[in-house]
Amino acid sequence: ASGDAQHKLRKVRQEIERGRRVSFVVTEKDGHTPVPPAKRRSILDEWLVSVEDIAREWAPRSEAKHMIIVFLQHKDRPLPSGAVGPKHAK
Repeated sequence: ASGDAQHKLRKVRQEIERGRRVSFVVTEKDGHTPVPPAKRRSILDEWLVSVEDIAREWAPRSEAKHMIIVFLQHKDRPLPSGAVGPKHAK
């Protein structure tokens, strides 16, 4: 739901401002109509635009059948040594 996503994105922003790395998980709720993977990725990309002024992906996304995990950190924080560049980094 949009309100739930906006609340979570505010929390993501707060944690990143505190200097923490955040794992942002997008999954489906039981009983809801499944969202096709391409649509799920598109929605996630739209949500991430709202934090791109402060955050960037620091590791590749992890995808399963009904879930995507995005790994975010402050955009000015150096990548960890040995980190594999993310496929969807901005």
